[in-house]
Amino acid sequence: MIEFGNNMLGTIPFALPWIIVAAFQSAVQTSDFANIQTATHQLEHSGLMGCTAEIEGEKPIINPSKDVVAAAIDRMTPDGGPGFLILTAKNGDFAQTAGGNGAFTVEWREYAHGTFKHWVAGRLADKSSGQIAIATNGFQVTVNSNEKLASAEAKSILLTFCGAQGRPGQFSWRDITDRFQ
Repeated sequence: MIEFGNNMLGTIPFALPWIIVAAFQSAVQTSDFANIQTATHQLEHSGLMGCTAEIEGEKPIINPSKDVVAAAIDRMTPDGGPGFLILTAKNGDFAQTAGGNGAFTVEWREYAHGTFKHWVAGRLADKSSGQIAIATNGFQVTVNSNEKLASAEAKSILLTFCGAQGRPGQFSWRDITDRFQ
């Protein structure tokens, strides 16, 4: 049991982010349970809730903050890793990035009606042709030239995913579903 003052809250999962515990503590101390709903609603819409981050070689992070996701992308490197990051929503949809040191590829998968669609992101304005290899930790991913993204672009896409929004329109999205069927 977790106890705040004279109030017993019951068992709170160990992985519960500290900010949620603080919101509950504040609400219980003031006996204003509407604060709990308000705090939870604000967290759900700030990208802090609803996905799990899997960073190569590390334990999964449930409900990562935007800062955690951005920092993980900044740490990515093909020179010993981590070389990939996967964000998975509660419904199984996911967005993932691979690469590091300024060169990334990003993919997005959505499930619906017992099937899925899978896309790779690219720069809309980039009309270059050919393919390029994105180095990851011990591997490489071959993508079209316009699908080599910078760190800021990878962050933008993954943070949009965590915010439970659709694929960002400022990127092209090449459907690669057939590779997985």
